[in-house]
Amino acid sequence: MYAAHFGLRSEPFSLTPDPAFFYLSPDHAEALAGLKIGLENRRGLMLMVAEVGMGKTTLLYSMLDQLDPQVHTAYLSNTRLSFDDLLRQALADLGQPCPSRDRVDLLTALNTFLHERAAVGETAALIIDEAHCDHLVAALDDILSGGVTGIITDYVARFVRASR
Repeated sequence: MYAAHFGLRSEPFSLTPDPAFFYLSPDHAEALAGLKIGLENRRGLMLMVAEVGMGKTTLLYSMLDQLDPQVHTAYLSNTRLSFDDLLRQALADLGQPCPSRDRVDLLTALNTFLHERAAVGETAALIIDEAHCDHLVAALDDILSGGVTGIITDYVARFVRASR
């Protein structure tokens, strides 16, 4: 309806955020720049907090579209998954599926991937959208508190967390 009336090539209002229709306000530009700088400078943990409907997900999609190919990302949006399922999803998104269901094997696979990327000067980032769920915060704490060898001291991985 809108597309035909205004002569648009595609539908501008969708249930799925589309970076093609992202309005880069000064506040959004600052948030996007902060996230990109954090990833490029290998900061360990970044957090973006905003009210519902302010464009966090669309901003993350926009950032993902702009990242260098040497930045490997896992984008997690189904935050109701268990810690092990989140690990499996992250590994699959990073192109490293792990057939095992054992947590130690999953953490080992993630750890190996992160160290391999770091060894060749590449960046790995875990992007978590809707990261306000209590069990997800606990899972992230598990990862940061040593579930992945050297993650805190070496900043092998970057974490971007969006929450309201």
